[in-house]
Amino acid sequence: MHVRRASRSLQDCAVGLALLACGGARPQPVAQFFAPGPACDRGKQELQALLIRLPERPLLTAARVELPEAALGNVPGEGPLLELDEQGAYWDGQPIPGADTTTRAVWLHSNATAAQGSAVYIAAHPNIDVQTLRTFLLGLPPSSQARLLVRMPSQSSEAAKDNSFAARLLQERDPKAREQLAEQGFAQHSRCTALNGAISAANGLGASERWTKVRQGALNTLDSCACQDLDTEGLKALLLAEQRAGTATVAALPVTFLRDQRCGASMPLRSMRKLLGQVELFNEEFSGKFESDALTFEQVLTHERLLGYFCNALPGETLASLQRARSTLYLRLPGSETCQGVRFEPLSTGAPMGTLRQLRPGGAPGTAFHYWQAAEEIRVYGPALSDPPSKPTDTREWPCDTHRKLTGVDGSSIELEQERWFSDEESCRKAPAETAVSGCMLQALAK
Repeated sequence: MHVRRASRSLQDCAVGLALLACGGARPQPVAQFFAPGPACDRGKQELQALLIRLPERPLLTAARVELPEAALGNVPGEGPLLELDEQGAYWDGQPIPGADTTTRAVWLHSNATAAQGSAVYIAAHPNIDVQTLRTFLLGLPPSSQARLLVRMPSQSSEAAKDNSFAARLLQERDPKAREQLAEQGFAQHSRCTALNGAISAANGLGASERWTKVRQGALNTLDSCACQDLDTEGLKALLLAEQRAGTATVAALPVTFLRDQRCGASMPLRSMRKLLGQVELFNEEFSGKFESDALTFEQVLTHERLLGYFCNALPGETLASLQRARSTLYLRLPGSETCQGVRFEPLSTGAPMGTLRQLRPGGAPGTAFHYWQAAEEIRVYGPALSDPPSKPTDTREWPCDTHRKLTGVDGSSIELEQERWFSDEESCRKAPAETAVSGCMLQALAK
């Protein structure tokens, strides 16, 4: 389809190392060493300037995690890396502490603040499910843009024509093989012993540490290298490839839409492998409606379309999902921007009934109500009794007994007939005054 061809052209651009001008894949010329003179000096100066401009961090390519395959995607850019597998999680190469997903996501919330406003690349094992991924997504800064890394199934025919060391560095998945390619490439394009030794000194390091060592080693040794011992054009390509090592086999797809609470309700246990297969089918189906060959996959896989196609849960389905997850909802109190948190406590796993408990500072006991949901309607009644404890199945006259119809849902709230229940406190505080809770439930919560 049109979109798939567009995404492949992005891969070809990276493989061809046309970072100076993306003009298609071309074989690397034979090493060219210049005689001493102005052109030779200028080439060395340009090489040093390129090294200074290149970022201190590489485009990491998820050495620990097996990536799911997909036939579309964009070339990865700059940004921190979150790796998720079935045993643990890593943030920029360092293990995230914690015995379970929830604890690790809490750690991420406190330690990933530098990712505000930037892209975050996520390497998730094909068996990781949407529910797990969402837990980590909600731990990232809300302003960050999530990009899921995928493995391209095979290189394009155009990319295969370029057999230079630089292009092979971009395509090679194995870090050890990339080290060997780099040594061979620098030996071909450099006769400077100091520079070649600095490159070899980075062998055995991880992806992030290796590029830092290569970049700094090259900066430290280039002054001592005679310009006639450097094929500066070939070295530029190699250094660009080192910073982007392995990225020709990797692409990135937008997954910020999965933060929406409706996604957690509509497909919580769907694996990354299955989700990506369905995204490809959606891409083929939707892009077939367009005739423009210039269409890119970003024009089809927009946040709104992905959200509407995959996360079309009804209000009742979304609320039931929040109950099963024992989530906290926030209710706006009238006359102020104060929001009261209440937590779901289901009677048993998956039960449509339970207790809605008020959260107070310091863990002090608060007012509690029982609830019982039936499709698009919920009954809230109480207050719950503590001595002896009451149950939602008790039959008695309750001081407060209300039935509320669920009338709408968006990314941050459930709409009821006369109020909204919010999934995060910030959205609750910013909401209009008319969304505030009312009636006898308000009177009990406000005490």
